[in-house]
Amino acid sequence: MRAALTAATTLACAVTLAGGTAAAAQASPAAVAAASPAGRPAATSAFAGSEHLRIISVAASSRHLSVLATGAFTAGGYEVPGQVTGLRATDKMVFPNGTFLVTRRITRQVLPLPTSSCQVSETIHGTFSAGSGTGSYRGISGGGGFVLYISGVLRKSHGTCGGAMTVYQALTYEGGKVRS
Repeated sequence: MRAALTAATTLACAVTLAGGTAAAAQASPAAVAAASPAGRPAATSAFAGSEHLRIISVAASSRHLSVLATGAFTAGGYEVPGQVTGLRATDKMVFPNGTFLVTRRITRQVLPLPTSSCQVSETIHGTFSAGSGTGSYRGISGGGGFVLYISGVLRKSHGTCGGAMTVYQALTYEGGKVRS
């Protein structure tokens, strides 16, 4: 299902890391944003610590997925999904002050059969690594895990579910350690 892989933020986008860290507890996203003009990491472009990315898509064919990053740096931007090959994909994160690549690998996928009302839900787990940064993200490295939740409703024809989704939503949670 292209939506699953594309939303898998093109592969398995999203890693839910539970809880926060001491660094995240010391500096709230509002405090970081206030101290950092236009989503830039504070004072210098160097940063290190826990990072959380939330990626949202409401169309399986989206070429730009909404991204909110909080933690070691705070920024809003978008993701450009890459080509999925062998349970791996490399996507480009684009923020006002630079870009970086995220490579994801799916490690587990759960896709139950559609319900009688043709609703489908898919959960994808995996790992990610960040690199190849430009601008404020030059030298970025690190990684972690992700969870991608995909929900939708398949077209129903003559009492049978099939075809394209009439409603689609993908939410990806990624979390891990990064540094620049």
